[in-house]
Amino acid sequence: MVPKQDKASVQEGRALANRVLVATDFSRASRRAARRAVQLPLARGARLSLLHVMPEKLPDKLAASFKRQVRASLEEAVEEAAGAARKIGRDDLRFTPLLSQGRAFVEIVRRARALNASFIVMGRGSRPSGLRSRLFGAIAAGSVTEQVVRKAELPVLVVAQAPSKPYRRVLAAVDLSDVSREIADLALSVSPAGATLELLHAYQLPFETSMETYLPEDQVVQYRQELRQAAQVGTSSLVEVLEAPEEVTVTAVVRRGEPRTIVLEEAVRRGADVIVLGTHARTGLAHMLLGSVAESVLRRSPCDVLIARPARVTFELP
Repeated sequence: MVPKQDKASVQEGRALANRVLVATDFSRASRRAARRAVQLPLARGARLSLLHVMPEKLPDKLAASFKRQVRASLEEAVEEAAGAARKIGRDDLRFTPLLSQGRAFVEIVRRARALNASFIVMGRGSRPSGLRSRLFGAIAAGSVTEQVVRKAELPVLVVAQAPSKPYRRVLAAVDLSDVSREIADLALSVSPAGATLELLHAYQLPFETSMETYLPEDQVVQYRQELRQAAQVGTSSLVEVLEAPEEVTVTAVVRRGEPRTIVLEEAVRRGADVIVLGTHARTGLAHMLLGSVAESVLRRSPCDVLIARPARVTFELP
């Protein structure tokens, strides 16, 4: 067994994150996010900044008292996170309280950029149930979390589960496009020693219903086989080019079907701790559109979600 004080050096030589921004509103979900942040495979001496954003406008008579109480709550949140780090032998981590005022998602993105953070970590509230779940999903459209994901060009980790241990089962959804290597590398960055990283590619037969109607069955079957073979070759090639450390096991999974459904099904079937995927937005509208797969997974995932979009698309802050 590795002594507690040596856990940070288990993955020596890997490019580990050394700056993380945790957005907090002092809720239970935010506290989960902070505890998860300290369990990420971070560099020795990494800095975690806990940011709370106050409302844009406060009544003059209440502003001073409100700010004092918020600062006290922020200090308590920092001490709680530091205590969680000490419990797992990460006494080396450094914590900084940050207080901003304004539109929450704007300030979160602004501070993350200023810090040159590797990740933004945010909590997700309890999952809705019944009709509300079917109507709105786990994350409501237009929520601060979704706005940050839409606007931030750096990865956002949305924490849904109470963290009890580091990630062990990481599921990365890749479409074998030019950003798949980036997504796989991102998944590696949150895969600690002993973790299993599964690269999942879901492929579909274009116009399958029409093909089954108008083409001979043997041609449709052959086309399916060719698509599957191409998908297997592509995922295997991605595994080969990844610079994964020996202590992380990387495997490839190929399934036929609608990606939104397949990703969520595989996450449940494999007991994934976190799903990693990209928005794949490549235009100036990237800050408006998540992409159907990313949006569906973000809102309905049973586990944590780490999501990123191409860094070349940048949101201009107001």
